[in-house]
Amino acid sequence: MEFDFKFKGKHHCHTAILMCVDFRFNSEILKFISDELKVAAYDLWAFPGAAKAITDEPARELFLAKLKAVGVDLHSMEEVIIVNHADCGAYGGRKAFSSLQEETAAHKKDLEEAKRLLESSIPGIKVRLVYADLDEETEKVFIDVV
Repeated sequence: MEFDFKFKGKHHCHTAILMCVDFRFNSEILKFISDELKVAAYDLWAFPGAAKAITDEPARELFLAKLKAVGVDLHSMEEVIIVNHADCGAYGGRKAFSSLQEETAAHKKDLEEAKRLLESSIPGIKVRLVYADLDEETEKVFIDVV
């Protein structure tokens, strides 16, 4: 299979989405972003733990450098949507928390920290935060804007 990409300079993509690599959530999250947030074109960045790409010190420098080089400099990105989800292996899964409330609070704290770090690293960037949970019995995904 051969692909012929002919880019004529800089191209524009207003939004970058940072989400986890967990397959259980991907299709529902992307549908939510398209249908509910009305984002049609985006760069998709997948990293275990999503917000951990920004909040964890070893990953932060590389992630921010790539996001600036590709997202901002090449694609003229103006917005980042960060999506964390419940029962995330990068956080130790649901079993790492004593309650659902503790788990949700930990994710919201990391999402807020990631937003703060992004906004201080990329002046003028808009950051939206999303959290997804999975009903274990029905496997229905619930998504909220934080």
